[in-house]
Amino acid sequence: MIIVSCFVVLALAKYFYNERFLDFITVLQNDRYLNTGLRKTSNWHPFNILVTLVQVCTVSLTIFLIYSYLNNKIPSEQPFIFLQLLLGYIILLFSKGILEYVVTYFLGLKELFESYHFKKITYRNLLSIALLVCCCFFIFSKNPNNTLIFIILGISGVIILISSFNIASKYRGEILSHPFYFILYFCALEIAPYYILYKVIEP
Repeated sequence: MIIVSCFVVLALAKYFYNERFLDFITVLQNDRYLNTGLRKTSNWHPFNILVTLVQVCTVSLTIFLIYSYLNNKIPSEQPFIFLQLLLGYIILLFSKGILEYVVTYFLGLKELFESYHFKKITYRNLLSIALLVCCCFFIFSKNPNNTLIFIILGISGVIILISSFNIASKYRGEILSHPFYFILYFCALEIAPYYILYKVIEP
């Protein structure tokens, strides 16, 4: 049901914003989506909201499937765990976003942050589409095994590395100019929230 809903949302995004959708799925190859998106839209544009909804559901589903597999549990028999993961991820995104906005506002980096945040969300949404495909293979596989998990983690790692390199190269000057702010931001707002989430869902 979750997977079908995600594909329906993606179909709606492609139907209503076809050109933007095509630019979005090729964002690793060119910067057209990032450049036009920054000039013409915000994070609250309907297209961005649709693909972010897919991200929230897909990331939560991926964590849920891996959690169920590693604990030898049947996913269909524990829907409340998925709902807890979904709610936890939503709270994480909102609280992290608010904290990032407050910190960058007081540091006088609000404009720079908006550009960075848009790029980060774009890459994260792209990753969610790849994870959605992996979830399909995982669910419909007769005998899911560690190989599928390694594939999911591998694909995630590759996209994260590429996106991190692209973002770091675009903001290299700012990072070198404010190394302390960058380290503080990265540790407090990029690593710590996910570590806290991991400790919360850890069996």
